Amino acid sequence: IHFDGLYTSPSGRALKTASIIGSQIGQTPISVEALKEVSYGYLEGESKKNCFVDGKEGMCGFACFSGEDFYTAQHRIIRAMQEIARKHPNQNILIVSHSQVIQLLLGLMDAGYRTMGSPCQLSVPNGSISILKVEENHFELMKSPDLSYRFTSSSC
Repeated sequence: IHFDGLYTSPSGRALKTASIIGSQIGQTPISVEALKEVSYGYLEGESKKNCFVDGKEGMCGFACFSGEDFYTAQHRIIRAMQEIARKHPNQNILIVSHSQVIQLLLGLMDAGYRTMGSPCQLSVPNGSISILKVEENHFELMKSPDLSYRFTSSSC
């Protein structure tokens, strides 16, 4: 697949991943602050199952813990995606971000990924690939988070 742009979260691990990918596809990663991971506040680094009953964050997300609520995070992510789409109409763009960020975005397109108020039925595994199509500021999920590329003989 030819990519016309490569955008990434500013976090170290996302930048490193984007740089590795960029060297293979001939693109220099562009860091976008709005693609950063959801702020977990003072729960950063903790397991959800150790912090929440049944793994549910609830409606406040992490705002109750000096972090970010899901509504605010989701709107930050949507605005960033819309801006990237405006800059690259009808082009293929690769974005490197974080599973919670991707899950919040996909939750707008598929109820199984919704995190607000209940545990998700579907997950976004680390390293997975999702494909979105954008037309007139409308995002459509074309391929759910997928790891099958890891299991092909050409990836070894």
